[in-house]
Amino acid sequence: MNAYDHNNGKGLKVSRKKEFIVLAVSSVLMAVFLYLWLTFQVGTSGYGRYYLSAALSISVALVVIFLIRMGRHRIEEDGHSKSVKKRTVTGVREHYRLQYDTAQRPIFIRKTDPERVEVEFACPVIDISETGICLDVAGVYTPGTTICGEIIFNSGRSAPINGVVVREAMDRTSVKLHCTISPPLLMAEQRDLIASRKDDGPRPAVNRQLLKTGGTRLPSHTPKGICLNRRR
Repeated sequence: MNAYDHNNGKGLKVSRKKEFIVLAVSSVLMAVFLYLWLTFQVGTSGYGRYYLSAALSISVALVVIFLIRMGRHRIEEDGHSKSVKKRTVTGVREHYRLQYDTAQRPIFIRKTDPERVEVEFACPVIDISETGICLDVAGVYTPGTTICGEIIFNSGRSAPINGVVVREAMDRTSVKLHCTISPPLLMAEQRDLIASRKDDGPRPAVNRQLLKTGGTRLPSHTPKGICLNRRR
């Protein structure tokens, strides 16, 4: 449960407590006005009976309104607790993920014995967060399987992996980690990933073959100054 879930659940409990107090006070007032209305029904003027009836109607309406609101908040609180429990059971990650392109993906290496040098199994990693990873493989692991190994990044950094498979799709396998990955390591990888994407630059908008012909003018570009190729 994150901070938002905790604060949201706490707010629902406080609101429910206040409404319970108002409901109790309204119920007491309704009982008092009902007693007065039944006691002074006979021998009371028309104005008196009117005021007692109006006060009784208002108190009854307040009780009904707060009963409905408490029931509605009860349903919202149950739905909130179920959603938090569902996220916990299914292993949906709430942390920021590093998503890699095909050429930049780290490699997951399965090792049941850390001292073994041989690689038992290896596959690319689609994305990674503090609490989970997504492997670019399907049909190898089933949900509930515990996997151990290591992630090797392109930068040379590595991180141990120990988790359980929570979901398997047609082209990927999601793993929830028992031990989270170090945030400084992820921050360093994020900086490297951003820097590598900046170095790529924008993709060319025209065919590269057109750029090789120096005397060809592009439709969307007007040369400025004297063309060096023409001077030669």
